[in-house]
Amino acid sequence: MSRTPLRPASFRLLPLFTLALAAVASAAPGQLDLRFGQDGVLTIGRGGDTEQVNALLPDAAGSVYAAGALFRPRAPGGSASGNDMAVVRLLDDGTLDPAFGEAGVTLINGGGDGEAAHAIVRQADGKLLVAGALELTSYTDFGVARLLPNGQLDTSYGNAAGAARAGFRTVNVAQTVANDSARAIALQRNGKAVVAGWGVAVENGNYPRFGLMRLDTNGDLDTTFGGAGTGYVISAPTQYQVTEYVTGIARRRDGSLPANDSVLVVGYVFGRSQGLMRRYTADGLPDPTFGTNGTVVIPDENVGGVRRGLSSIDAAVIQDDGRILVVGTGGDRGFTFLRFLPNGTLDTSFGTQGRVMVKHSGTSDVDEPRALMLQ
Repeated sequence: MSRTPLRPASFRLLPLFTLALAAVASAAPGQLDLRFGQDGVLTIGRGGDTEQVNALLPDAAGSVYAAGALFRPRAPGGSASGNDMAVVRLLDDGTLDPAFGEAGVTLINGGGDGEAAHAIVRQADGKLLVAGALELTSYTDFGVARLLPNGQLDTSYGNAAGAARAGFRTVNVAQTVANDSARAIALQRNGKAVVAGWGVAVENGNYPRFGLMRLDTNGDLDTTFGGAGTGYVISAPTQYQVTEYVTGIARRRDGSLPANDSVLVVGYVFGRSQGLMRRYTADGLPDPTFGTNGTVVIPDENVGGVRRGLSSIDAAVIQDDGRILVVGTGGDRGFTFLRFLPNGTLDTSFGTQGRVMVKHSGTSDVDEPRALMLQ
């Protein structure tokens, strides 16, 4: 089963992603909270056709941040239109928080028309780090913006901009000038941010591959990461001339990385029906204690009439005991769960030989998960 790297969706929030549901006594678990938005659904649009929500981050007050892309109309005088990296803050009833950004919305515009946020995390001081794609030139780069708690760009962070900074950092994580994009972000215990996505490698053509970088607390590349002095890594491919896409970083229940700050990145090999996991040490080197030289390839296959593996990993979490739970899709077209031991070996005590498939729709339809959390 082949996959496209991005399927845009309307910028829509459902209340099952908010903290408000836990306090609703009149609704059964999993039912829409009719107090939220309009009959349980909130849609935010600015006139574009590819606006999208890609990540949610709740806070203890019952509010939620939604990160994605919102449309930027063409300005008077001919300035280009397109999508900007966007963050909105919603109160627990689904209304935009007027104390955040501009009437609840913050847009980050690097200058291009294909910009989007794909991940968001909160620092210990309450500032927000937002990772995705920013486009300063004709190509997208890894982009990380830092927002103050009120939604304004933190001008002590990121690219130089005169006497201050731009509030965001852009990095071309590639071996050539090409589109690359961040898809996940996690904080290490020293406050540095590890960002994962796809960087482009040159191999008789340009091929997206697993890419990682690490930023210091002021948004500068940490050149001690990855071992090559660049501050970023493009991993060697599983096969010659293949494309490999990152979908996430596995984190623990509280959103943190493991105690040793290792980084488990998940995704898939495009067009090859293979899920993919790679684990890196805290400093960006392949972890030799995981899989084969830090890599686990999971083929989607039918063996003797029994489905095994999956064709993609869409999300992953690390359980309290260190086991790794992943969800994705396979040839049987449902939500496919696999569990692995901390060393990357399939945990055959889970489900049927390490696998559980949950089907919501008809047999000819594909159910595609996008996120996974531990309660």
